Order: sequence, then C-alpha cells, then structure tokens
Amino acid sequence: METRGKKMLELCKGIPGAIIALANLLARNDASEREIMLKNARSYLSQVMTPSYDDLPDESKLFFLYLGHFREDLEIETEKLSHLWTIEGLISPRECGSKMTLLDLTQKNLRVLAQKDMIEVQEMKESCRLVGLMGDMCVAKAEESGLLKVIDLRTEENLSSFSFSKTRRLVIYQGKYDGHGKLQHRNLRSLRIVKSDEQHQQLDFVWPWFIMSDIKKLHALRILDFDRMDFPEGKLPEDIFALTLLRYLSFKGCFIKELPSSISNLTYLQVLDLRINDLCKIVIPNVLRRMGRLQHLYLPRTFEMQNGEKLRLDALSELQTLKNFTPKVCEIRDLFKLAKLRYFYAKVEESPEDLKEIIDRLKHDSKKWRCSSLEIKNFDCYTEKRHNLFRDLLASGRSPKLFFEGYIDQLPPRNQISNEFTMIVLSSTQLKEDPLATLGKLPKLRRLVLQDDAFTGTKMVCSSLSFPELRQLEFSTLFSLVEWRVEDKAMLLLSHIKFENCMQLVLQNDLSFLDTLQEIKMKKMPEPFTKRLHDKFGKQGADQTDYWPVLI
Repeated sequence: METRGKKMLELCKGIPGAIIALANLLARNDASEREIMLKNARSYLSQVMTPSYDDLPDESKLFFLYLGHFREDLEIETEKLSHLWTIEGLISPRECGSKMTLLDLTQKNLRVLAQKDMIEVQEMKESCRLVGLMGDMCVAKAEESGLLKVIDLRTEENLSSFSFSKTRRLVIYQGKYDGHGKLQHRNLRSLRIVKSDEQHQQLDFVWPWFIMSDIKKLHALRILDFDRMDFPEGKLPEDIFALTLLRYLSFKGCFIKELPSSISNLTYLQVLDLRINDLCKIVIPNVLRRMGRLQHLYLPRTFEMQNGEKLRLDALSELQTLKNFTPKVCEIRDLFKLAKLRYFYAKVEESPEDLKEIIDRLKHDSKKWRCSSLEIKNFDCYTEKRHNLFRDLLASGRSPKLFFEGYIDQLPPRNQISNEFTMIVLSSTQLKEDPLATLGKLPKLRRLVLQDDAFTGTKMVCSSLSFPELRQLEFSTLFSLVEWRVEDKAMLLLSHIKFENCMQLVLQNDLSFLDTLQEIKMKKMPEPFTKRLHDKFGKQGADQTDYWPVLI
C-alpha cells in the first residue's frame, strides 16, 4: 500500500486535483485492477486536468500553451519568456503603464497560472516550470490547437508522419535520428532545437541536417533558439546569418568556438544570447555595435576579442539589458553612451581602476537602472585604496546584487552599509567577526551566501528579528565554523537553506526554525549534523544530497 501511495504521489507531482482524481479512480476498483489502472493513469489524469485549463481566460490559455516549447526544461527563465512573448506580440509595453515593466507583466501572467496549479513559479530562481501531468497536457493542447509542433528525434526516425502545413512554431529534440528528409514548410516563425539532458550522456546523437541544411530558406523566421547544442567543430553555419528578419537568437549552453562577423547582418535582432557553455573559449568580432536595434545582450561569461581589441558597444542606443560586461575585454567608456540601459550585470577581476570606473557609472545612472549586479573576483583588500573602494561600494548600494571574492578581514559598521542590497555573496573574505550580526540588519536582503572561508571564526548567531526578508541562505566550505545559533523570530521568511562541506558545524537549536522551509539541501556534511536533520524530517534520497520539502 505504501509503495502504491508513493507511485501515486510521484505521478501526480503534488498537484492536489490530480491526487484526488487518482484516489477516486482507484477507489472504484478492486485490488487486482488497481495496478493496471496505475499503469494507464497518466493518460486518464491528463484528461482530468483539462477542466483547470478550460477555466482559464483565453489570454491565460495562450500563455500556458506557449510553455509547451519548454516541456522538458527544469527551469524556464521568466526573463526569456518576457522577451519571447513581446516578440510574439502576446504582451506589449502599452499594457505596462508607467510603473510596470514587461518582466513584471510576464510575472503577473505566470502567477495566474500558478494559482490554478498549472505551473510552479520559482521566485528565488526567477523562473517557472511545468509540473508533471500539466506538461503532458500543455504539449497535447498546443499541438492540437496548431500553436506549435514538437519533433522528438530520440524516438522518431522518419518525418513523413508529420504535417507542417499550418505549423508556425517548431521544437526539435536532437537524438539519434536526423529526420530522413527535408522540411518543406517555409513559413516557420519560431524554431527551437534542444539537446536534452539525457543526450549529454550519449555519444550517438546526430546533427539535425534535415532542418539545418535548409535553414536559410526559412525567410519568415523571427525566433531561433539553440539550447545546449554542440555545433560541429564549434563553428556556426553561415546560413544562420542570412535570416535577416530574426528578432531573437540564442546560443545558450551551446558549444561554439567562434562568432563570425556576419552576425552583424542581423540588423533587426532585438535579443542576442551568447551565454554559451562555460567550457568554451569563444572569440567575438568587434561588430556587435552595428546591430542598432539590439535591446538585450547577454555576453559569454568569458570570451576573447580579435587582435586584443576591446568590445565596443557605444552605438547600441536601444540597449536595455547588458549581462556579463567585463572591463578586461569591454570598453567601459561606452557605458556612458547607453542611454536606455536598465539592467546591468558586470564582472570585475583584480583591477581597482576598473572597479572605480564601474562604481562611478553606477552612481551616475543609479536612479534609472532598475536592477544591477556586480561580481568582483580575486580582489584582495590588502591596501587602503582597495578597502576604500569596497567600503564605497557597500555604502552606495548602487548594485543591489553583489558577489565579492577576496580578502577583506572585516565588514564596515552597519551604518556604512546601504539598505538597498537584496543579494550578497561573500567568498574567501576571511572575516574574523560574525558577519550575521551586521548583515542581519539589512532590511531588503533576500539571499545570503557565505562560502570558501568567508568567515574564519567558530560561532555565528542570527539574533532575534534579524534578516526580516531573507528567503535563501547558504553556508559552504566554512571549515572553522563550529556553532550556528538562531534566536527567536529570526529569518521568519526563510524558505531555502543549503549546507555544504562545513565539517565541524553543529546546530544549537531545537530546529523549530526549519519548520517553515520549502527545501533543505545538504552535501558533504558531518554525520551528526545529517543525522539530526534525518531524525526530524525523515531521510529521503540515497546519495549525499538530500532534499526535504516541508509540508505544512
């Protein structure tokens, strides 16, 4: 009985309506028939979920069906959906008013679906995902309505059974078949090609030549999304850059070695995502400044420029989002010419001069920038000059999200730290005094990570009423930490916590503060620590990482 119950819960993915429907179905049958019913329950439950879909407003139905593009994604970026829905005409700046952005509007529409248990919104990750049976129903309804078509080359060898006469949006999962044919339909507006996670473990996948050999003929294409694809020899087909009407082009997670200069032919492009596989070393030509309609640019985390130049972006007058900007290879002076920039994410390594210029830029335009994030790496503060820069950064609060790696010894007093920080990650800072005493007083802090000897003392305390907005807390590789105490009414909104490789840590509480959590993660923690949590919540999972969703 217990085994059957676990099968039910796994199948229903925690959706209340599905659990009730499956329980009622099994209750009407005797024991001998229940195993058979369970095997066929998936198709039955997809039908049961249909009323939830039918009750949605027509506009929300369209938003839900669009998620069928991402059926197998564990996380669907809200920001990405915002771009795609805007290009597709599903949302418009006219709906936003003076205070709301397109991203806000996207989040609002997703919350409607989440309230109906159609999707799960992951606020901390700024993403959402289809849940179990809802994903099956989503794809089925989307294909039935003609909104999109899904081709799975992991299982389908011959495409003769597919009809493309009305297809405007196509999703292809790469597999061991190449399609054995050519795509005759030339009116595609959106194409997504995905290398699924399971294919990363296999060597026998085939490049989808049936679509790539004729891609330049897809003249109506507006959206081209490559997801984790390994391009042969790391080279991009030149035919991609003949699609001059493209508005959205993404190579996120892909294996690419070089970006051809012909990318500047895509003068109508609004969104360009170059966040390729982190293991790749890509060379970028200095031509992106020619793409004058570009609104959202996502650079690789690491890249090189031809001939030692710095990337110029000064002519991108429409640019609103710029991520992974690195002064080492990008021209800082160009930032002052990007009048419409609102979302800015930069990384600075070692150089105090680069950091000062970034801080000056943040001060200059902080009021119009809705969000910014600053990652500072390998920045040891052994000199007063560097300490002053760090203090200036904390006092200004111009970058609400801060990642800092390097020795600082001690934090400034609380009255010298801005209230605007929403996320702080400290790494290798070697703080001698308990940082929680200071950081716990920040009124807007939602995420805090202390890692790699960020603190070298033995005891930390979350005092009463501290961290009023904290949702996510991580302690990782704090070798000296022995004791962590949480006082009454601290971290009342905490939902996610992670412990990793803190080999001496002991919890000094009755653990009642953990009762409101959605998820606890542990990895490489000492046995007494894990045993205490196992005793409270019950062990789930057999490996070294355990997850406990807390049921209230």
